[in-house]
Amino acid sequence: MLFYTPFLMAEEQITVKPGMWQIGSSMEMKGRVMMPFQSKTECYTLEDIRNGRMPLPWLNHLKEGTGCKVFNELRTGSVISWKQECEEESSFIDEDGSMIIKRYPTLRAYGSINYTSTSFEGSLHSEMNHSGPQAVWITSVSHFKGRRISSCRK
Repeated sequence: MLFYTPFLMAEEQITVKPGMWQIGSSMEMKGRVMMPFQSKTECYTLEDIRNGRMPLPWLNHLKEGTGCKVFNELRTGSVISWKQECEEESSFIDEDGSMIIKRYPTLRAYGSINYTSTSFEGSLHSEMNHSGPQAVWITSVSHFKGRRISSCRK
């Protein structure tokens, strides 16, 4: 997904520790498991953490021009929650034969992550529109978790 937040919790000053992390996720669509839990291990340095690359590399920060925005980001203790919307431009032929260029929503999502310095767990609920302006929404829920398992090997 396309989301970024620093991993220093303002209220409790919880800092994610550098090291070797085991992180993973699963996804369900309409109550069916579409992707069983899969995990990998990866070393995250202090620089990775400061640059927002850790511990969820798939939640990269938004880049200019992606058509996505994050809003209602809230930090309560060790929990971060947010909402996200994306849209893209599409062109299509109207009934009268004229070309119409229109922006339409492609993603609506909300999620939360609960952190400690050595673990995290969270979920992302999303609706994706793959059909253009006709807006047929497909819902999914992704679950993710991770834990620090050791120091990085040199």
